[in-house]
Amino acid sequence: MNHEDDSGNKHSNFRQKLIPKLIPSKESCKIELPSGETADLPLLEGTVGPKSIDGRGFFEKTGLYTFDPGFTSTASCISAITYIDGDLG
Repeated sequence: MNHEDDSGNKHSNFRQKLIPKLIPSKESCKIELPSGETADLPLLEGTVGPKSIDGRGFFEKTGLYTFDPGFTSTASCISAITYIDGDLG
């Protein structure tokens, strides 16, 4: 099935199938803020490995930023091209 995008280009739904889905976990992460209040942050299921804290609403919920100078515990995006899935690779 083909459809036109906003610029009038026709393409198949194949591209949409490549965009990975974020899978929410049934669990959340509760953190205690310096003020003593708590904030619940949703968790996301990973493709492989541990769950991730969904930080998209972190600032709005806490008024704080995160700091990861080595970019060692932070995922910047989701990607459909950086994970090779065995037989589907």
